Amino acid sequence: MANEYLNELIQMNLVHVSHSDLQGRVRSCRVQALVREFIISRSEENNFSLVLTEGDRIVAPLPPRRLSITNFSNNPIPATTDLSRVRTLISFGRESFNQLMSGKPLDSFRFLTVLDLEDAALECFPHEVDALTLLSYLSLRNTRIETVPRSIEKLLNLVTLDLRQTCVKELPRKIRKLRKLIYLFVDSINVNQARVGAEMPPGIGRLESIEKLSLVKASKKIIRELGNLVQLRKLGITELESDHGRDLCASSENMLYLSSLYVSSTNGEEFLSLNNAIQALPSLLELRLVDAFSGEELKFKPNWFQKLVILEIEQFNELCQVVVEEEALPELQKLVLRKCMKLNKAPEGLHKLIKLKEILLRDMPEHKNLIAEIHETIDSEKRSSEARHIKVSAD
Repeated sequence: MANEYLNELIQMNLVHVSHSDLQGRVRSCRVQALVREFIISRSEENNFSLVLTEGDRIVAPLPPRRLSITNFSNNPIPATTDLSRVRTLISFGRESFNQLMSGKPLDSFRFLTVLDLEDAALECFPHEVDALTLLSYLSLRNTRIETVPRSIEKLLNLVTLDLRQTCVKELPRKIRKLRKLIYLFVDSINVNQARVGAEMPPGIGRLESIEKLSLVKASKKIIRELGNLVQLRKLGITELESDHGRDLCASSENMLYLSSLYVSSTNGEEFLSLNNAIQALPSLLELRLVDAFSGEELKFKPNWFQKLVILEIEQFNELCQVVVEEEALPELQKLVLRKCMKLNKAPEGLHKLIKLKEILLRDMPEHKNLIAEIHETIDSEKRSSEARHIKVSAD
């Protein structure tokens, strides 16, 4: 029903789509300033939601069910305010949450179902959160927390847990009790500025409702357990070793709905063989491979990746040539090549990618020569067959 309403607003040009996912679903949108002011005004009039900015304070006897605060240096909520009515709390700005909580425990929002503290100045997991047993959505994204307490098991209604861009390197065993969990995101940045996954506890395979899981630190046991997560739509896994490839392919055969896959190896000495089953995943739409291949030539063979729309190849240090054979990648629309320092030739078989719309080169020192060769290949194709436009760019 929410999607129906959103689509109706889009068709009326009251809402503009900023980004859609591979299935065409709206992931982010925006409105004009005038429409935004109207929405905020009507929401406050009907006590539907309240947006507090610097200098604002709650003056009504009861706050609305949805509360957003941003850029605060003072506490906007009087000490006597009953916060049990609030169901959604969103904090914007590094210090907003700390100012809001000054002298007021978080568990005073005892019926909270949505808590978004992205970018908050937090050094540790807020201990009061485990009292918010009705929470279905919790985001601590881009905070400095390092650990997740065992008491997370009390949040039995949790559907989404977002710990991306934190310092969390492992998750507690008790997280496997969160059987309603559908979206679990966690990663940190290492000294090389690369994203690394978190160590998952034994028993992660019991979370059979999970649809999106990213990023996971690879181990043989965990990779085998992933085979139980048959509802997975998105999977990100890091620090793969060469002997993990067969197990990953075996587990992925059970993931009939998997549409997005991110894989990276431990180091340049490790690589993942694609010859065991990944290329046959029936729903795979997006594939990102990072430092996961050590050969000079990467071949996409007939009938490989029949539904793939986006392919990203990153940090293949020895790669000199990409070859696309007949009937491979028939749906590919976007190809991203990044940090492949020895790659200086246009992909062979480019003309076979009949739906390709964009080639993007990132962090490629010889990108000017490569772009020129790709354009030459495309121009040659135009002279010999039906013309089509492919955007080629670098950043």
